[in-house]
Amino acid sequence: MDKNTRNYLTVTAGYWAFTITDGAIRMLVVLYFHQLGYSPFEVAMLFLFYEVFGIITNLVGGWLGSRIGLNLTMHIGMGLQVIALMMLTVPDAWLGVVYVMAAQALSGIAKDLNKMSAKATVKTLTGDGPAGESKLFKYVAVLTGSKNALKGAGFFVGAALLQGFGFRNALFILAGGLFLVMVITIALLPSGVGKLKEKAKFTQVFSNTPAINWLSAARFFLFGARDVWFVVALPVYLYSVLNWEYTAVGAFLALWVIGYGFVQAGAPALIRPNKQGHGPSGRTALLGALLLAVVPAGIALALSEGPALAWEPAPILIVGLILFGIVFAINSAVHSYLILAYADADKVALNVGFYYMANAGGRLAGTVLSGLIYQIQGLEGCLWWSTGFVLAAALLSLWLPRTPQATLLKAVAQQPGQIQVNGVVEPTRRAELYAPMAGRLQACSVREGDPVHAGQRLLSIVPTADELAEHPIEAPWDGRIARLHARVEGREIAAQTLLVELFDPDSLVLRFAVDGQQAIGLGVGQSVQVQFSAAPDSLIALRITRTWPALEPETDLRVFEAWIPPQADLAIGMRAQVRANPAISLQLPANSLDGLASPSGILAAHGSGPQAQA
Repeated sequence: MDKNTRNYLTVTAGYWAFTITDGAIRMLVVLYFHQLGYSPFEVAMLFLFYEVFGIITNLVGGWLGSRIGLNLTMHIGMGLQVIALMMLTVPDAWLGVVYVMAAQALSGIAKDLNKMSAKATVKTLTGDGPAGESKLFKYVAVLTGSKNALKGAGFFVGAALLQGFGFRNALFILAGGLFLVMVITIALLPSGVGKLKEKAKFTQVFSNTPAINWLSAARFFLFGARDVWFVVALPVYLYSVLNWEYTAVGAFLALWVIGYGFVQAGAPALIRPNKQGHGPSGRTALLGALLLAVVPAGIALALSEGPALAWEPAPILIVGLILFGIVFAINSAVHSYLILAYADADKVALNVGFYYMANAGGRLAGTVLSGLIYQIQGLEGCLWWSTGFVLAAALLSLWLPRTPQATLLKAVAQQPGQIQVNGVVEPTRRAELYAPMAGRLQACSVREGDPVHAGQRLLSIVPTADELAEHPIEAPWDGRIARLHARVEGREIAAQTLLVELFDPDSLVLRFAVDGQQAIGLGVGQSVQVQFSAAPDSLIALRITRTWPALEPETDLRVFEAWIPPQADLAIGMRAQVRANPAISLQLPANSLDGLASPSGILAAHGSGPQAQA
């Protein structure tokens, strides 16, 4: 078993264990506190901080994961969930609304750290191109579908433990099991998965990709549509109106979520790739939402007209829930795939965190409205609100790209044996200039994009201490201003504040990474075909100028650089699709590489001429 597959299975197993505790604690709190006399709205409010802190966690968690690694944020989430479970084991007299909300806040932080980490990690374990898209859709569907199936099992586990062992013993059992799983996954997973090579700035948590913003807004309403009737209204209705037992409520909701999870895991078999082999697109999300809107509206109409037609509410809800679960599961699987397809490969934790912030916002709105609307308008009112939320998701899906690739590159047929990966424009020579002392900015004479020469004064700092002279900030070498972080003259700044970022235009390269097993035959001097996202109709040729000698330890990828001529005037961060034909396509045993000719010698005889010279 290769390293990526083993890591994927470890992440999935840890996610499964966490999910069971998450479903169980939800059912324990809903049923136990309803038994203590809490109204439906009061029960819903217990989960207010769970959802609020989920929003904050997704916003901050993506940034944190990109800095410290996704596996570490996943384990932090597990540890916080153990603490949250133990917090609820105190005597009933301590279980006031504020205390329980605080425990649920901790659980919400834990859940969204774990979910963001697990799902973002999948992006780092799949390749690019149509084959990578297909693998990504399957991996995400299995991870998400199995999670939802096990969350349903968690509902049943929570109800069964409550009835069999009591509230507190159930919490001890769940906390002990999750702690054991956490120890095992810490031992098995490598460090640094998902960590950016450069420290991400907090402002990067807000996506500047329109497709991700539209998808996030649609996700908000999609999950609000589910939770507005499923979280509080439905279990309370089954218990108080239909007089079901705790175990019956838990078993029914568990079976529904398990079935929903199986449908979600099987979504790749239900949604066929398009003619180019790509996965679902924005059109898929639009059609799925329109179909879903019919279901809650149909259930509401059936419940309203049921008494006149002698229809019992229980069969209506059971059939309606089955239909809703099937269509909602497919919609959710498509969204879960699209966010990873749209996400930048090197900023996946940030992009996924932003998206799941919207997801948590939808859950928050749905949870609060579930208790409030049920108390005012009943279950039928909740179902009509659900219909409205789904239609809003469909409307927002109109703006999603009709192709799954975030860069929307023009499709070009991939030849057999050809490598196809994504690359990004980066400078190899850059400098960051910091304030050597506290003081006041003065005489800022440059802006972004300005060329500067070595020794040129860029700005000055008037020190806070009167005895110190004005200190100039000068360019260390010839280059251009990439970012100016301090531009307002007269503003007080602290020591070690980042002032200016500088880069050398002659050092721009297109950096890309290739699976280590496919990298044999790629080397310095070989030509690669490049298609920039800003010019999808142009195909140019660049030559590899540097190969990194070692594979990246977490991903087994080898990094390559192709020099970009300065006259091309490409922007830092610009993305491109890279295609290359390796000179060697054989899978060679390690001992047969002894005495192999140098890559430059082999590649000199390899014919892969440029189609257009940059």
